[in-house]
Amino acid sequence: SARAYLRKQLQALGAKPEEVVTNVTLEGLPPFELTHVIAELPGDSPQRFVLVAPYDSSRFDGVEFTGVNDGASGAALVLELARVFAAHPLPYTTQVIFLDGEGRLGRGGPALEEERGLGSRALAAQMQEAGALEGMRLLVAFNRVCSADLHVARDLGSHRIYREEFWKAAAHLGY
Repeated sequence: SARAYLRKQLQALGAKPEEVVTNVTLEGLPPFELTHVIAELPGDSPQRFVLVAPYDSSRFDGVEFTGVNDGASGAALVLELARVFAAHPLPYTTQVIFLDGEGRLGRGGPALEEERGLGSRALAAQMQEAGALEGMRLLVAFNRVCSADLHVARDLGSHRIYREEFWKAAAHLGY
């Protein structure tokens, strides 16, 4: 499965990946679990630089699967960044989080919006309750970062300063 692959790759970097389970309840569905893969690469400071991407899973009537290709480029990018930061540690500890349950739980459009992002919302709530958000200096989320016709728009939900730094770096590189 995708989860086993991620664990194996992170272990090869010297990290100790753990699976963190969150419980989700949605109206009309029985409660279910989401399993996220989290690992840390030590830095000089225990404060964390966090990289997040869905590794992704979904549910459809009668079928459960893990590792669906929801444009797995975000997970691939985070795994490659983990390799780079394992070889060239940052001043901060680098935490990588592969989220379960970010895709929708079935077919549908905007009417099913509450069924998207379940993994990140459930994990953030669990981490906040446990006090695990302390020491997080920056979080960067990646999803669907590769496509033959990729169009990148400014993410107005991100902090303006960090968002603009990404755009400045892209312009400097000619993108």
